[in-house]
Amino acid sequence: MHAHAQLVASGLAFSYGPRSILRDISLSLAPGDRVGIVGPNGTGKSTLLRLLAAELDPELGTVAANPSAATVGLMRQQLDDQPDETVGAFISRSTGVGAVLAEFEASLVDVAEGAAGSDERYDTALSRYLATDASSFAARTGQAMGEVGLQGVELTDKVAELSGGQRTKVNLAAMLLASFDVLLLDEPTNDLDQAGLDLLESMLVSQERAIAVVSHDRTFLERVITSVYELEDHAHTGKRFNGGFEAWQHARDVARQQHYDAYDEFNTKRSQLQARAQTQQQWSAAGVRKAKTDKSEPDKNIKRTGSLPARRLLAKRNKPNGHSNDSNVTNESKRRGSRGNCTSISLRLSVQEPMLQRCTQRPYG
Repeated sequence: MHAHAQLVASGLAFSYGPRSILRDISLSLAPGDRVGIVGPNGTGKSTLLRLLAAELDPELGTVAANPSAATVGLMRQQLDDQPDETVGAFISRSTGVGAVLAEFEASLVDVAEGAAGSDERYDTALSRYLATDASSFAARTGQAMGEVGLQGVELTDKVAELSGGQRTKVNLAAMLLASFDVLLLDEPTNDLDQAGLDLLESMLVSQERAIAVVSHDRTFLERVITSVYELEDHAHTGKRFNGGFEAWQHARDVARQQHYDAYDEFNTKRSQLQARAQTQQQWSAAGVRKAKTDKSEPDKNIKRTGSLPARRLLAKRNKPNGHSNDSNVTNESKRRGSRGNCTSISLRLSVQEPMLQRCTQRPYG
């Protein structure tokens, strides 16, 4: 394996028909990273793994491995065997070792035939063959099957004929033997007993290759992962939290409490403003009633002028948009004041004094 292989996803977007699943997803997996991908059901966790493994093509964005020859493998929660596939063939195919062996043998044929570029192909294939320790794969397969409790199962047995528990253990053995530079795991703990969980956890934490895992097993995530990538349900975006599962939970709880505090503050201010507006409206209504029932002023024009501020404020409070009709009154006054080619100047001397009007004739030109 390439000890320093990296996988970088930039700006990924993916949809199933009109339904947007992922949007603007950027995630990097470096050596030593064990990233847990979390989020509510239906947010695209498994879809993201398939995009990283190049099983799906993104609508936008790119996924690139460094070096480009680095391999990326996805191990699923369910054993995806092919018809009439044997246990040995399944493990060889699902771990990626089968492809390494096939490429190495093909490079030997090219060298023997003297094909163009055969030397470079052989060098690459040999490097990969040695990195995966393919020569000892058969022996390591037998050891892994014994560790997971498959002593009575032969490599030549058909996978389809195994029991449910045996199929789960075959899938676990394949995970333990996976030779990919970047390993992607989709619900790897499903149906595993405690012994199987211990084997899987020990394998993951002892390796330096980049790993991304989707799991609902909280205890497993707490023990294994080094960072969390959370998918957001509504925006379909993601955010990374470094520091492990517990650090992510703490950061999430802090952010949630801040949202609650902000909402409570908003409700408090809104209640205060509503109470203030109601009080002012009551004051305005009381002022109008007082002006209308005042018997001390016999002049109705002066009485009407005295209640005008309160009536205007009351009308403004009662309007849905909070605007009064003062502009209409002003425009009407200007229109009336312009008749007769004169300028009407109104001076309000006091609430108890009449209005003084002066009209000055001014010719055009």
